[in-house]
Amino acid sequence: MDCNTQSTSQAYDRDPAAGEEMIHVHPLKAVFDKVMALFAVVVLSPLFVLIALAIKIDGWLHSEDQGPVYYKEDRVSQGRVFRLYKFRVIKTAAMKAARQEKGYDHVKPLEKGGDSKTRVGCWLQRWYLDELPQLFNVLKGDMSLVGPRPWPVPMYEKEIAQGIYRKRLLRPGLTGLVQAHKDEAVAMGGSLVLDEAYIRACRTLGPVRLLLFDLRVIADTFKILAKGQGL
Repeated sequence: MDCNTQSTSQAYDRDPAAGEEMIHVHPLKAVFDKVMALFAVVVLSPLFVLIALAIKIDGWLHSEDQGPVYYKEDRVSQGRVFRLYKFRVIKTAAMKAARQEKGYDHVKPLEKGGDSKTRVGCWLQRWYLDELPQLFNVLKGDMSLVGPRPWPVPMYEKEIAQGIYRKRLLRPGLTGLVQAHKDEAVAMGGSLVLDEAYIRACRTLGPVRLLLFDLRVIADTFKILAKGQGL
């Protein structure tokens, strides 16, 4: 995919004045997002039920894995805090300890540690299935299907303080160029460059071309998911 990722980071992403200029994409993208998200929820509803049962059965069989099916956490969408939904993959005790002992107010640091994950959670993350509830965030208008991934509030505020506005300019996505190019993201410049490439696409492409671009990102994401390596 030609994303012009070889170019350097654009100035508007570090210009405090430009950082206030959020991108409001064409209504066609918003309609596409909601229609596709609704279709996915309907088609995948049996999978939602099976995952919920698997999480509960895991908790019944292994007391350390007990806890709620869903996990909610504050994330940021164009400067606005919203509640992001996920299937719970982290042990409840590990989440509590991280908050009390290390002061974490989000579980992102725990998601890479195998000891912190539930048995079902390891499997869900491998296939990115823990993120499926974010289809409801798309339906609510908090997120798009494609865009930079939403960050927890502290990580978002840290970048804003550094003058980096990639997470503010655009509504976050369920997937994006970073996820669609997981195997080569570093070689392509890393997450910052890839996020900025998608921001440029939203600024420069017409509504139909942007829709086709999103479809290609989604298709590339499925290719990565087929490898079962997570995103």
